Amino acid sequence: MQRERQIIKRLLAVMTVVVVVAALKISATVTMPLVFALFLIAVFWPLQLRLEQRMRRGTAMCITFLVFVGVISLFMASIWWSAELLADSAPRYRQEFQHLFEALRVIAEPFIGSSTDAIRAGPNVSELAPNFVLALSEWVFSFSGALVLIVAFFVLGLLEVRDFRDKLRHGLSADEDARWFESFRRVVTDFQIYIVVRTVIGLITGVLIWLLCLVVGLDFAFIWGFINFLLNYIPTLGSIIGVLPVSAFALLEFGIGIKALLVLVGVSGIQLVMGIYLDPLLQGRQLSLSPLVVLFSVTFWGWLWSVPGAFIAIPITIALVIACDHYERTRWIAVLLANSDYKPANGAAKIDNEDL
Repeated sequence: MQRERQIIKRLLAVMTVVVVVAALKISATVTMPLVFALFLIAVFWPLQLRLEQRMRRGTAMCITFLVFVGVISLFMASIWWSAELLADSAPRYRQEFQHLFEALRVIAEPFIGSSTDAIRAGPNVSELAPNFVLALSEWVFSFSGALVLIVAFFVLGLLEVRDFRDKLRHGLSADEDARWFESFRRVVTDFQIYIVVRTVIGLITGVLIWLLCLVVGLDFAFIWGFINFLLNYIPTLGSIIGVLPVSAFALLEFGIGIKALLVLVGVSGIQLVMGIYLDPLLQGRQLSLSPLVVLFSVTFWGWLWSVPGAFIAIPITIALVIACDHYERTRWIAVLLANSDYKPANGAAKIDNEDL
């Protein structure tokens, strides 16, 4: 009978996880902006807290919101400027694109044959353009809606932080309130460390790639450095993806030759050192996460919520580790997700057979 109860408990736990994941996937249009806003609140709340010590609460919140808008506007303006510069320069590279396509077709023919009409004819720009515009319009509409929700949740969340603490204090005992407050403090601190680590690694990577492109003579060197800086906010996978655009453009500008190979090897080497080795090592050590868990988290949350999910995958995992560490029965999960240097809040975790 005891054995049957344990099996039922395990099955219920698995079913609960599956249901929760499915619910998050279905409700992504609402849950993703909410979780993203909570992440931003955790990042910007310390600024508002310090400002409130010197001025009124309303003024402090307005300044915090203006800083938030300024950071977002700077990123959006940089992306818009880069996209506009590339779009304006696209006609100059049309002939180079055709030559590159012909060279790749000649190389690929022994493997795929020469009878494929679509490949022999080349890409049909007149057919691709409307589909691209439609896909871009859908993406802009979806992104705008998510951004509005994120901003709304962010503003309302900043107003509710102190009230939530008071509600938590009234609803829990003194010991439980202290424990939950300590957990929230750990989450906020780790979120701040996460942002600092990602920003520093992204800046170093972006500057190195920018200098590499300048030395080789590749056009739009700043843009390729900036793109890799942004992609490095997505641990591991962003480093891998960052190699593709700059290497593809090097092929387009230089053709198949030594310079394009130099760009590919150089960018791959920078991302390999910064993204595949130093990034997971530094991220895992600072945030007590296993490097394997870092990679799995980015992959899983990226599948669940696309690019925004990959961006906040590590903060979500940090919160899960701290939440599991809060209870004795789930502390073994925190130990499994963390690296070997992780120390549970209340001593070593004891894994009970009933909990597995």
